[in-house]
Amino acid sequence: MAEEIKKNEQRNERRNRNNNNRRNNGPKEKLLNGQVVNIARVTKVTKGGRHMRFAATYAVGDGKGLIGIGTGKANEVQDAIKKAEQAAGRNLIKIPITDGRTIPHDVEGKCGRARVLLKKARPGTGVIAGGTARIILELAGVKDVVSKSLGTNTKVNVAKATIEDLNHYVLLNISQNYVVRKWRSYNMKLENLERTPELKARKRVGRGPGSGMGKTATRGENGQKSRSGASIPAWFQGGQSPLYRRIPKRGFSNKRFETKYAVINLSDLNRFNDGDVITPEVLKEKGIIKKQLSGVKVLANGELEKKITIKAHRFSSKAVTKIESKGGKAEVI
Repeated sequence: MAEEIKKNEQRNERRNRNNNNRRNNGPKEKLLNGQVVNIARVTKVTKGGRHMRFAATYAVGDGKGLIGIGTGKANEVQDAIKKAEQAAGRNLIKIPITDGRTIPHDVEGKCGRARVLLKKARPGTGVIAGGTARIILELAGVKDVVSKSLGTNTKVNVAKATIEDLNHYVLLNISQNYVVRKWRSYNMKLENLERTPELKARKRVGRGPGSGMGKTATRGENGQKSRSGASIPAWFQGGQSPLYRRIPKRGFSNKRFETKYAVINLSDLNRFNDGDVITPEVLKEKGIIKKQLSGVKVLANGELEKKITIKAHRFSSKAVTKIESKGGKAEVI
């Protein structure tokens, strides 16, 4: 009887242990969410030939300010993603999120030729970003932000530039806390004040082997400056065309003092009647000229059909001939 009771107790203990293990080994709640940013096939050329692999970029975050990014390479896509995910888990940073929705202030991050600008936004704006930056911002838990990619569109560099944007806030908080602690621990006393460094006198460079600086004594061996007695004027521009030749010429011009006339043709005067006396005021009133300028000049273009008297400041010789042939008069004012 005692043996059966002992066996039953052992059996129950084993059953309870298995139930506990089954309960503990069940599906666990995932702490970090992840997403593939980019997968690319890369080739390494060696002496033996080309070696092709896959490079993956992976981002992880908890949606509450924790974000990380990693890259991995492998012969298979799944292995590369797994490596990148592990690398992203090792590169996690915690960023501050203002009001649980947006970034503290505007910032611009760089990585290579990629530049990403992040600007804080009002509630309800949402995540206005391209594909790569959107993945990073959403995994970090940023809900209202405006972003713009200003450089190259390479996904890996854009992702790293976005991470640099977010990492800026972490570094800023660390530096600000350090300054505050340093200021609080520093007691301003006269014995703690440092002397203002005095201006150092120009070091006299010796010449020749005895100077301790070699044969050429920091002058070098080639070029104009290494020559004895070399003196280059301040205005010398390296042999290119001098600046005073490249800029437009300036100087006196009497163009603004030239005499400009309002020009009319004989054919414009056929609208008047025989015997009319035409003056610059009449021409302006009729709309033949807009401005009198320095005077009115009559040219011989066209044919005159009327016998008129015209008063103007200048006449061409042919215009005078045509006016007088019709019995009119040309009077110079």
